Amino acid sequence: MSQTEILFRLPFFKYIKEKVKESLSLSGKVKGDIFLNPSLKAGQDILREGRYDDHIIHAIRHFSGHEGYAKCYIDLNAGFGAIAAEIAGNFQQYELYEADELQRAVLSVNMTLKAPSGEVKILSQPTFPVGRAIVRCERAENLTKFIKFDKQIIIFQNRDGAQIETPYHDVYLYSAHMDKARPFKTLWRLITRGYAFDLTRIEEGGRLKAADYILLPKAQSL
Repeated sequence: MSQTEILFRLPFFKYIKEKVKESLSLSGKVKGDIFLNPSLKAGQDILREGRYDDHIIHAIRHFSGHEGYAKCYIDLNAGFGAIAAEIAGNFQQYELYEADELQRAVLSVNMTLKAPSGEVKILSQPTFPVGRAIVRCERAENLTKFIKFDKQIIIFQNRDGAQIETPYHDVYLYSAHMDKARPFKTLWRLITRGYAFDLTRIEEGGRLKAADYILLPKAQSL
């Protein structure tokens, strides 16, 4: 495995500030002008900290700058749009799937607020188009649909372990390497680097633990 470039960094003292706020459950600013569902953990996190999955948002924005990838963003776990609303304006087309009817209604409102330009499709069934696109998913069964194609950049927020074959993609662990079993090493990493998410190439054929991954088409630059 070899480490490559850092896509997201939170300075050490800012990281400590956010962790203190989290520990004390202090209220923070509301995230922009989108509607939230405070009954979900994601909604609670946004209400408290004013942001959601910043490292994923940064990665999506980063790769949208690659040739041809600003055309389409696909989210197979869109929820109420906490991520999709933050990348509004980066893509020409959005295909956002959410199974829950009430969540879809909130998602539609949020994307109307945040993405007045660009084509937005709010879907009750997942879509698996071919061609260049950036895809975000959380389930292995959805991932297996896309790894059959050779042009998508896939953000895989793996909630469970998964065994996959990737004939057309290189797999990178996207992590800040926070290891609770090695607290002193983690603390030193935080002090010297900050809360820094980088990409670590994973050998082919291995089982993916619960973590965030980015799958790039083979020969695709970082």
